[in-house]
Amino acid sequence: MSAASPADTATDTPRSAQIGALDGIRGVAVGLVVWLHLRADQMPGGWVGMSVFFPLSGFLMTRLVLNEHHHNDGAVRLRRFWLRRARRLLPAHYAMLVAVGLLLVLGGTWANGDGGAMLSSLLYSNNWWQLGHSVDYWSQFSSRVSPFQHLWSLSVEEQFYVLWPVVMVLAMKRARRPLRAIWLTSCAVAALGLAYGLIITRAGWGGPTDVYYNTGVRGAELLAGSALAALMAGRPQIWTSARARRALDIAAGACLVAIGYTSITLDASASRFIADGGMFVTGIATVIIIASATRGGAVETFLALAPLRWLGTRCYSLYLWHWPIIAMVTRESSGLRGWWLTTAQIVITFAATVLSYWLVEEPIRHGLRATRRKWSRNPVMA
Repeated sequence: MSAASPADTATDTPRSAQIGALDGIRGVAVGLVVWLHLRADQMPGGWVGMSVFFPLSGFLMTRLVLNEHHHNDGAVRLRRFWLRRARRLLPAHYAMLVAVGLLLVLGGTWANGDGGAMLSSLLYSNNWWQLGHSVDYWSQFSSRVSPFQHLWSLSVEEQFYVLWPVVMVLAMKRARRPLRAIWLTSCAVAALGLAYGLIITRAGWGGPTDVYYNTGVRGAELLAGSALAALMAGRPQIWTSARARRALDIAAGACLVAIGYTSITLDASASRFIADGGMFVTGIATVIIIASATRGGAVETFLALAPLRWLGTRCYSLYLWHWPIIAMVTRESSGLRGWWLTTAQIVITFAATVLSYWLVEEPIRHGLRATRRKWSRNPVMA
């Protein structure tokens, strides 16, 4: 690309550092969720990691569309955009579904409901399938659940990836100030999503799970990230003064600590937290962290640490595989208990993650030759 877009020129922080810090946010998010599923007794509120994932996804997706609009003289080819996303996401997702389905059948552990969960995951409607079948998210901590239960979040994101770019393209074609229109639309629809979630719980229309799985509610967190992307594209110099960056860095550090504290101290169901809009508040805290990560400072340095970046770059395969392995490698199936069981689950999960990353994700993204060269240069960091 010959010129920098507004989103790229938003800060004098090196772009490599920005990317590393954003990968680090992914690493934090997936770490919270995976540890919750491994040891809910130690991190009962780790599910707030999804409220970290969603704003980052909204931010990155919106920035991609804005960059394409900038570099193609105002044109956004939605079909090409969706095909790129499909190429990036579908192969690893479908490979996991096929592999886990075969393991369940061959192992004789296929259960009623697994077929519906698998089909809805193929169609990226798993969250609505679970709501329609009254699947309680928090039941996973006390009873056998489908190895596909975690795929609700990918369904929410894909539904957003289909709908939101259309809204953005319409805004950029028809509005006199498209970035302002995108920002205002993001804020307005996010507010509606927050209100919708509050009404569901306060009016007695549903419980925590009905809010947790709902695209209309969780979309508010995705749109919070979208609003940040539009704001930073429209005002590239925002928060670039030394004083503003320092204040943003302090605020982001406090948000990181608050998210960590929440993930450790929240009750596993946390119905009051959800009823009071806590997921959206976590999303706003994440927006502050994202903004700081693109401006430099202590938070950016922390998030760019190699272990967090390693987790972040592999978070997709890690997220895909961790729950099926935890659901299938149990005390009953393995004969292991306590930390022996947890260790076995971790080892198998990371083995599956590395295999998925190098055999599926990287070859499709960069080609077989480039993947082999990358592996040969640094196999230790696989």
